[in-house]
Amino acid sequence: MKVLRISLIVLGILVAIVAVLAFLAPKDMNLERSIVINAPREVVYQHVKTLTAQNVWSPWTQLDSTMTAEYRGTDGEVGAVYAWQGNSEVGKGEQEITSVTPNERVEQAIRFEEPFASTAAVFIALTDTTDNSTKVSWGFKSKMQIPLNIMGLFFNMTEAIGQDYDKGLNSLKTLVESAPKMNATTGNIQEVEFPVQQLITYRKEIKMSELSSFMQDEMAQFAKLLAEKQAAIAGRPMALTYKWDEANGITDIALAFPLAKPIDLGSEYKMVSIPAAKAYMMEYYGDYVNTESAHEAISAFLAEKGITSKTPIIEEYITDPAQEPDPKKWLTKIYYFPAK
Repeated sequence: MKVLRISLIVLGILVAIVAVLAFLAPKDMNLERSIVINAPREVVYQHVKTLTAQNVWSPWTQLDSTMTAEYRGTDGEVGAVYAWQGNSEVGKGEQEITSVTPNERVEQAIRFEEPFASTAAVFIALTDTTDNSTKVSWGFKSKMQIPLNIMGLFFNMTEAIGQDYDKGLNSLKTLVESAPKMNATTGNIQEVEFPVQQLITYRKEIKMSELSSFMQDEMAQFAKLLAEKQAAIAGRPMALTYKWDEANGITDIALAFPLAKPIDLGSEYKMVSIPAAKAYMMEYYGDYVNTESAHEAISAFLAEKGITSKTPIIEEYITDPAQEPDPKKWLTKIYYFPAK
């Protein structure tokens, strides 16, 4: 009984110590890191406006090559969600876009389930500098639950997470600043003969804000369906753009695979023949988010020569991201066809 009494006293003292430490330990966690990127705000925004784009430079997506991920909703719009589950370094949770101010600010809520439950409010803010560069501020606010907040007395968690934020911002800076500066004088635009193509296509009119998730989800589903049907694919996947209506935020686009022979995949999929024709082609190296600069370059090139183009505009995806993890090495060939 004496031993039990002593044990209860010790236990009571330990509980009291934990209660005092929990009371004294900080409960609020606030962090903000920033970097200046040598690019206009509108260019930088292309790399932060969607969950997909953020994951290209995120310091955490590189920690687990077997991590599973799911995107829900319209990426880039309020309510879009990215959910992940991985090893002990990345844990399990989801990230939701809660507010968007185009070219200025994106706010998100992060909800962790593992290694322990917690939430955080995250923001990415863009501001102009005096030299046409962009200051990117990335930060979060969170509350540490009792008794987990006791760790803050012995370990600077904010500083540790800040190192990851610095790493991510530096990756973003490298990604943006190393992207080819496309313009009409780069010499990267060639006049070529586009070969005849027999394409199986999936075409849809969508919001421009849905483009990233549409390309990712539908292209993967399309490729899986072709593999199940053992279709004889005769080239690289493509996207054919028939309409690009910025005023209304609408695009009419078709995903396509070249086939050695026609195949029936159902009513949603159509065989389309593209005849051989002269085209103006640019080789663009970089992630898919920034291809807009290449399109602007070809448009400027054609305008300077007084050439009008016709649809569809074709993007041919030469590099398989599953085989080449470095987005700077992804090659996309972009074709514009002169109108008759």
